Amino acid sequence: MSFSVELVRLLLFCVQQFGIVLAVGAQTVMLISFLIATRDGVVDQKEERFSHALLFALKLGLISIVASGILITLLHLSLGEYGVVETPAFLFKWLLIGIIVAVTYRIARSPFAHFFWEGILGAHWYALFVLHVLAPLTTWVDLLILYGLWSVGFILAWVSLVYSMRAKKERLPAPHGKDIAPEPTPIIKKESPLPTPPAAAPKKSEPVVPEKPHALPPPPLPAVVA
Repeated sequence: MSFSVELVRLLLFCVQQFGIVLAVGAQTVMLISFLIATRDGVVDQKEERFSHALLFALKLGLISIVASGILITLLHLSLGEYGVVETPAFLFKWLLIGIIVAVTYRIARSPFAHFFWEGILGAHWYALFVLHVLAPLTTWVDLLILYGLWSVGFILAWVSLVYSMRAKKERLPAPHGKDIAPEPTPIIKKESPLPTPPAAAPKKSEPVVPEKPHALPPPPLPAVVA
């Protein structure tokens, strides 16, 4: 019986590890993709398709975490391990998962809707990852203080990074303190050279017909003397 329980624990732990790694990795790539899309201020079709693929990975990881977490909780309760379920770290982990589920549902239809929600998701996914790996034996007060400091610090850093990555249009200084946008550089089209007319085919040389010699005038007759 103990072997079967330990095997079930191991399988559930592997499923939860898979979900954590998949979701945190997808969220990291999502944040980087958001910064790249923010540089030009336009999300093209390729970036949008890529964001939906990342969102699918996030949902798959989240489903794995929730499903394995529910089974692990039921396993603890069935074995009478109430002390594990009642620890602040265990309960706070479920609180983070609930926030992530709510925010993911909020931006499910438009992944790049607003940078604030992306920052919220990033802060909570990384907090869940650290809490899952360390699983500290601490109090609710310490967890809430660390959670508040981490969330505020991460979101402030994220917002600063987003604004610094936005595309800045170059402006030219004007004498009256106003900025004048630079005139667009004209596009110079390279004119194609005129087609060279084909060389005329050499004419065939006609045979030279020798001219007939002109007839010489008859010699003058001698004068007759009377």
